[in-house]
Amino acid sequence: MKKLLLILLCLPMIGFGQINFKEIVAQNDCHMCPGKLVVQKNNLSDTLILGSWGRFPNYELIKSGNKEYLFVESNYLSGGVVESSIMLFSTDETNFLENIFTTGFLSEEFKYKGDENYSFEQIIRDFQYIEIIDNYVSIDIDTSVWLGSDINEKTTLKSKGSKKLSYNL
Repeated sequence: MKKLLLILLCLPMIGFGQINFKEIVAQNDCHMCPGKLVVQKNNLSDTLILGSWGRFPNYELIKSGNKEYLFVESNYLSGGVVESSIMLFSTDETNFLENIFTTGFLSEEFKYKGDENYSFEQIIRDFQYIEIIDNYVSIDIDTSVWLGSDINEKTTLKSKGSKKLSYNL
């Protein structure tokens, strides 16, 4: 009987502080229709509305020391350019789901030269990882530049590199 009472008393503590997610896909899957993500922690609950085509973008929990953050990476295609956003949301009870960091960059773009071959440069930026140390956010982005022609349809790598960006939180 004492064991059963102990189990019943401890049962509510299982999952204490655990963060739960529920994705809600929009009924309309249009280009500008965002998805929703319900985030729950203990007695707190809130909904993030982001993304396109009715879907919520990629997300994951990131730990740094004794803190945990919700990381969201979102892409949006507009006018032939892919715009990317990287966001961090707090999971602390004092500022639950407050956006504490956002940065954006063009992840894919074309620059046409206007010559008879319809030559272009294609610039691709790929987000690699994010790291949170103390009050700094460090992001690594790989970039490659390709040369091509709409007539030839063959592209050639012009340059490639990696860049590490640091931001103060």
